[in-house]
This record gives sequence, structure tokens and C-alpha cells, in this order.
Amino acid sequence: LKVTYINPSPKYFCIWESSDGNTPLWLVFYEVEVENFEYTPTEECREMRFFTLEEALNANIYPAVRSSLDEVKRLFMNF
Repeated sequence: LKVTYINPSPKYFCIWESSDGNTPLWLVFYEVEVENFEYTPTEECREMRFFTLEEALNANIYPAVRSSLDEVKRLFMNF
């Protein structure tokens, strides 16, 4: 996957606390452009797919990613 452009300014920036209240969490979204979606699968990235927020929330994902998606849903579902 070859990234051809990264906007230097974040598109969205979210801050919240971890569920234990002891760790601040930050989620920063940048707009990027890619040359194409061809890539070589690795142990870290076996496949690439696009999800709606609801599809992602219902997928089998890492707990840290789920926490981030729950926060995104809380912040953006009213827009």
C-alpha cells in the first residue's frame, strides 16, 4: 500500500479516558490518499476491508480498537 499524500492537519481529534479512568486516550484521524489498494499481506495485516461504523462494532476486533470505535460512535453518531 503506497500512501501518496497525508494532510498535515488532523481531520478529527478525540480525547477521552480509559475505562479505568487512569489513562488518557487520543484518537487522531488524518486524511490520506493512496496510489491503489494493492498490498502484500503480512502477519500484522492479513486483509484490508472497509466497514461502516456499525459493521466494525459488530466485527471480531481488538479490545483497544473496539474502545476507540465506541468513542467515535458516541462522538459522531449525532452528526
